[in-house]
Amino acid sequence: MKEPRWVTSFKTRWNIPNNRDFMIIMLAFSLAGMGISIVRPIEFNLLHLDQAPVWVRIITYPFLIVPTYYAGLLFFGFLLGQFDFSKRFALNSFQRIGRLFHRLTGTAPSK
Repeated sequence: MKEPRWVTSFKTRWNIPNNRDFMIIMLAFSLAGMGISIVRPIEFNLLHLDQAPVWVRIITYPFLIVPTYYAGLLFFGFLLGQFDFSKRFALNSFQRIGRLFHRLTGTAPSK
């Protein structure tokens, strides 16, 4: 059976050698995503955001959830033996987010 194009593309782009590693990485992504549903209520409760107005929760959501997701990805990547991939993916993602903010503010990123 031929693997889907997106699988081949992902494996090529991220230098994933085999299907076993690919499946483990996808499992790490899935567990990190499911972990958010457990961690988000705890974070919102600790910061007393569960009773805050909706607009406050909407604004703070990305600033809490994105770093928590990547921490979960690193954690599950470590547990599943794919920490190097998880670290490269997280660092690359944060660099892209940083470049986006620099582009929006009109400042050049420092090197």
